[in-house]
Amino acid sequence: MQALVEKRLLTNRLWWRGLAAQGVGALLVVLFFDIATAAAFFSGGLALLSGVVASALLALRGVAPSGTSAMYAVVLGSVLKWVVVAALLVLAMAMAGPRVMWVLAGLLFAQVALIVAMMTFKRQ
Repeated sequence: MQALVEKRLLTNRLWWRGLAAQGVGALLVVLFFDIATAAAFFSGGLALLSGVVASALLALRGVAPSGTSAMYAVVLGSVLKWVVVAALLVLAMAMAGPRVMWVLAGLLFAQVALIVAMMTFKRQ
């Protein structure tokens, strides 16, 4: 049970670090472009971060009775993540208009930010 609580805290910390990095990236975009471009950039990253949260909620919902059910929860969590990401990306691209590439740039930036956050995370 302790491991489950620790994994949820880890996911929560990684999500907040990813959101903070995405916000900083959007602020840098605002400095060189306009607010609509930064909003498109931020929405791409937010789509990925929302998918991570959905995946974590499904995969880490409780102690699994067996290894098989734990594996199914992780696999279904991964599938749910990318379904959420795809749905939110379609919505963000529809709203971004001519700034579609900035949505994809935000998605890529958020993925790199999450990988860096995972690689630099230190256990307490």
